[in-house]
Amino acid sequence: MKRLELTLKTVSPELSVFAAYVVAFAVMQYITRPIQDAFIAPTLVGALLFLPHGVRVIGVWLFGYRSILPLVLGEVFGMYFLATLHLPLGVILQGAVVGGVSCFIAFEVFSLAGQNSYFEGGTQTVTWRMLILLAGVGSVFNSIGHIVAYRAAFSFDDDIEQLLGFLLGDLGGTVVLLLAMVFVNRSFRQLKI
Repeated sequence: MKRLELTLKTVSPELSVFAAYVVAFAVMQYITRPIQDAFIAPTLVGALLFLPHGVRVIGVWLFGYRSILPLVLGEVFGMYFLATLHLPLGVILQGAVVGGVSCFIAFEVFSLAGQNSYFEGGTQTVTWRMLILLAGVGSVFNSIGHIVAYRAAFSFDDDIEQLLGFLLGDLGGTVVLLLAMVFVNRSFRQLKI
């Protein structure tokens, strides 16, 4: 935990969250999404492993409200410059705001219920199960908000199917990102870095 605290104090939280979001978006867009599309009929919106949602969860857990703007900017950058689905800028901005605040709202709901799960000032030790639960609640807000925001650009055949697609992608991406973080942490420990 000392290594994490040292790193958090030396790197700009906003830049870290923005960079992590853009990298996760690029990995999703250019690696995991093409693999998904090769095996499953391409869907208009949604990825089964939406890694940026994991960045949302980790960013809010570590930095709280300070992660909102970099998450919004990261989504705008990813959707405008990296995505193959070209949407009007207004729709991208609406979706980005939804994505930027969805996990923050989930953390705040839990805080109001007495479960402050933020890294600094949290009232409990946060486990990976709690982070996945928070990711799920954040994904509900995110999914509904994105469906509403994207209606200006196109209509969905089935809102429930699209909602489930967003939920599965967000949770799958969060789990994969958390597992990758555990793997990297263990590797660093073994190498004593």
